[in-house]
Amino acid sequence: MDLKRFTTRAQEAVQGAQESAVDRGNPRIELEHLFSVLLADPEALVPQILERSGVSPGDARAAFDEALSRFPQSSGDGARTDGSPELMDVLRTAEKEAKKLKDEYVSVEHLLVSLADRDNAGPAQQALEKAGATPEAPDHPWARTRRQLKSRFRPPTGS
Repeated sequence: MDLKRFTTRAQEAVQGAQESAVDRGNPRIELEHLFSVLLADPEALVPQILERSGVSPGDARAAFDEALSRFPQSSGDGARTDGSPELMDVLRTAEKEAKKLKDEYVSVEHLLVSLADRDNAGPAQQALEKAGATPEAPDHPWARTRRQLKSRFRPPTGS
């Protein structure tokens, strides 16, 4: 996995997930950290897609904040925060999704599709599936968004 192949927003989401885990004292960066970051900006793609699906982004944020509050915490100078195996799988799946779609960069959309993948059966995937947000739903709002935005992603800045 090469984070240089991620758009600026996708890189910021991954970095934000790491910062969230560190701020909360969590020893691992989990999918819930990433999804919470993707929900944080009400003007961003993920909250808009959920809203179009009839899901309140605020309710989703609250549910993920509650889930995050239950994660174990660690402290001390030597405390490390690493990506969970599930997070690493989602990032690799997002990269594969971008390649499959012949996109040059991994975008937030690819992260969302990867989070919704049934192979990543966790709270993030379950919340998306309950909302009807599945990668194979052709008339789902994110599929329409995907068609509208196809391959218009800009490379990361500074690359």
